Amino acid sequence: MQKSFAPPRRRAAAINGISRLSLALLSAMAATQPVMAQQPATEAETATKDLDAVMVRSTHQVKPLQRTPISISVVTAEQLDRTNMSNISDLQYLAPGVSFSATAGTANGGGFQVRGIGTQAFSVASEQTVGTVVDDVVIGIPRDPGVTGFSDIEHIEVLRGPQGTLFGKNASAGVVNISTRNPEIGSNATSLSLSLGQRNEHVARVTTNLAVGDTSAFRLSAYFKEQDGSIASAFHDWNIGDQTGRGVRGKWLWSPTENLDLLLIAERQTLLNRTIAIPYTLGTDQGFNNALAGLGEVGGDNFRSLGDADAMAFQGVTGFSAKADLKLPNGAQLTSISAYRGSTVNQMHDIDQTPANFLNNNLTTIRAHQISQEFRLADRLLDERMDYVLGAYYVNVASTYEYFAYGGFNYDMPEPDSLFSLNGPKQHVDADTKSYAFYANTSYQLSDRWAASAGLRYTHDKVVAGMTPIDVATINGKPLLPMNTVLASSGQISKDNVSGKVAVQFQQTPTLMWYANAGTGYKGPTIDPTNTGSDRIQPEKSTAYEVGMKSQFLDRSLTVNASLYRSDFKDFQAQVYVPETTGFAMSNAGKMRTQGMELEINWRPTADFTVNANGAITDAEFIDYFGRCNPTSEAKCTIVDGILQGDLSGFAPTFVSKYSYSLNGIYYRSFGEGLAFNASAGWTHKSGFYNAVAQAHTKSDGYGLLNLSVGIGAEDGRWDVSVYARNVLDEHYRSLIDYGIVNTGGIMQFLSPDSFRTVGVTLSMNF
Repeated sequence: MQKSFAPPRRRAAAINGISRLSLALLSAMAATQPVMAQQPATEAETATKDLDAVMVRSTHQVKPLQRTPISISVVTAEQLDRTNMSNISDLQYLAPGVSFSATAGTANGGGFQVRGIGTQAFSVASEQTVGTVVDDVVIGIPRDPGVTGFSDIEHIEVLRGPQGTLFGKNASAGVVNISTRNPEIGSNATSLSLSLGQRNEHVARVTTNLAVGDTSAFRLSAYFKEQDGSIASAFHDWNIGDQTGRGVRGKWLWSPTENLDLLLIAERQTLLNRTIAIPYTLGTDQGFNNALAGLGEVGGDNFRSLGDADAMAFQGVTGFSAKADLKLPNGAQLTSISAYRGSTVNQMHDIDQTPANFLNNNLTTIRAHQISQEFRLADRLLDERMDYVLGAYYVNVASTYEYFAYGGFNYDMPEPDSLFSLNGPKQHVDADTKSYAFYANTSYQLSDRWAASAGLRYTHDKVVAGMTPIDVATINGKPLLPMNTVLASSGQISKDNVSGKVAVQFQQTPTLMWYANAGTGYKGPTIDPTNTGSDRIQPEKSTAYEVGMKSQFLDRSLTVNASLYRSDFKDFQAQVYVPETTGFAMSNAGKMRTQGMELEINWRPTADFTVNANGAITDAEFIDYFGRCNPTSEAKCTIVDGILQGDLSGFAPTFVSKYSYSLNGIYYRSFGEGLAFNASAGWTHKSGFYNAVAQAHTKSDGYGLLNLSVGIGAEDGRWDVSVYARNVLDEHYRSLIDYGIVNTGGIMQFLSPDSFRTVGVTLSMNF
């Protein structure tokens, strides 16, 4: 088999070309900067425009974005509202270098990827490669979405590269830090938003802030969202793509003194959807093809579900947290964050998607909970030339996972007399992860122009997991026969790690800052219980280098930030093909690399008009990666240690678009007479990407999305009515999947609900 990637010399030339282009771009921007005055900019000078008001909080020291030596994007609540984002996954259209893996058949999709790197393989005991933090609580539960509805979000910060010296849990590729609005003491206010759109889209969001005396306040936010899917089901009264989500969050803030704040948070959110892959092309399995004969055109853009069994995924998440901030007599701030989070996932899918009972029942249940405690101490010293944060963190995540897949394995239409289980007996997995860490980060202003920062972290992880097969003799009176043998297994792994980060920054002019940083990242070990044993998966480690610039032009009305990076991963936690079960299991890829550039532009040419643009070039590939030989793979098969292996080196990981860019414009103009007009338009493009490593037949084409909104409202913001359109061009972007066990030689397709156009109207009120 022929590999599809370029030979080493050609790849090196392409990479050097990217580097030369990037360096030329940075140099051109720097050349346009005025010569710096002898004295550094004052705080008053750097706060003259609204664009300068963007602040970063992830460092635990509130700092201007333009003075932070990290590649970081800050997405505000206004951007989320004005660009008509509907799901947390839409963050990929606002922050460069961010993508989201849409996984068919899960309650919350897949997960975030930063710079082409994300969680490629699922285990009930595995961590996320890109960490998610919500209101200072690190999300450690597998497949926990963090937030599903955009309810009362204040801002989102995306930090790229390893992040272990600022957060409780380490992250080898990046962090998505989400902050919701806190109660406001002394304020009584309510906001309401109602949307009605195509396919019975109903969205309601309500938030109320209540003052409780002079020292405390309560804030309650709730949302409800539902929409019918666009893919009709031939045998059910629901559609593929149906989704219903709801959630409520309560916050109580108490500030008995100027030096003490106590914040209590409780939340509950649920999400039900019906997503399943349907045929895209038919293959060589005559039984599969015959089962669909006479039912009209199948595949391509003939969007119909022909599965006769149920398909649904449900997730419920409950969370509680308590945060205490105490200002000590010496001016330092001590923070304590105690949190609990529980999650339940139930999934069932008709995998074969035919009227026959071939593999009608693919059942998954996940129950998990986490308890975490974090302490932080932060302060500024030496006339605020130096700041630091010290942290200690503990988390315990306990999970159970049950998987059972069975059917008649016969495409004949009569209901079979016997059933067969795909992976043998029902598989019950228990996993327990305990982790503690100590971290420190400091920055120091060396001179008027130079500053440096450094951080260090120690992490200890212990994972214990095992699988117990549960024999099921009959189902609904029919005998159930296992197709594979499953043995009970268990294992444990314990690892320690020291990681760190250093950075230096140079303020060349009041509006131009250069920076460089280097760091190491770490993702803890795990146990992957499979049908043959409990495999020990080694920790994932990364080493990252980054240089960048942050600049402003035209009296600070134009912000241009750019970065170049390279990250090398060792023992990347990936997945490998298992021919015995035609499925996948976790494994460690020896080496992987990602490198590229990111560019963000924010421009306010007039007081009424703002333009946001970003783009990224992401060149990611496996350097050393062998897995079992897959007959549908482009990888060359070779014998390694007596086993036929597929050499996946040189191929890109999944869901990585090499080229991506977004352009958004927001216009606001007062009419007078107390009225104002607003409009927004956004265009996003992503190039093609693989849905399975080294399998060209699963490669999704590139696509572009256009979103529009036009509205009129009160100048004081008390009400607004707008018409919105998401995916105006009705671009049916999709992920392509090769299940192997069904539709042999053919491809199945998964389309997210937002891959179909939605037009609607929104009414917003504030009182």
